[in-house]
Amino acid sequence: MSGKKIVAYTLLAVVLLMVVIVPLSTQQGGGVYDAWLDYNDDGIIDAKDLHSLGQSYGTLGDSTKNMNITNWPLDAAGNIKVINEYRMLDLQLLDNAYISTWGSMHFYVDVRGYKTVYVGVKHEGGSGQISTTINFIVGSVNVYTGAYVTVTPATAKGYNMSSVIGPELDIFVFETGGVTGAYVSVGIYAVTS
Repeated sequence: MSGKKIVAYTLLAVVLLMVVIVPLSTQQGGGVYDAWLDYNDDGIIDAKDLHSLGQSYGTLGDSTKNMNITNWPLDAAGNIKVINEYRMLDLQLLDNAYISTWGSMHFYVDVRGYKTVYVGVKHEGGSGQISTTINFIVGSVNVYTGAYVTVTPATAKGYNMSSVIGPELDIFVFETGGVTGAYVSVGIYAVTS
């Protein structure tokens, strides 16, 4: 075979190889990038990741993977942004509601995230006496706060809890021994700071 034919075949082989290899080396997969498959965390799933996979192929062990998630909100200087949001809960549970003789009403109020809770009870009318117990519910346990508010006709009282010790407030309002029952208003006021 002559030298010209060898050069021509060699050039043809190089051109064909380039036609095949160049598109394969730059071709991207049709799927979405998966960080779990990028073993060296360089942002590209490539032969280096396959090399790592090949080295560990067939090994056994714990299938859990440690994760560090650091997507905290940051300020302009790169420090963790502290959100000091002031929130207030102003809730009217009863507004001049009638409670019959020896009757009662029960309320559960979510006070999660609040620091101070104030419960106000006002006797609006009738001859009965109104008593109110206020407890926190922690899990399934009713934690007694010591709050026992009693109002007689034409009076109002409140109970201030400066530290919230449960996610839920249990308020039990009952009429204690009047002849005609009583009208009562009960309100909740809570703040975060």
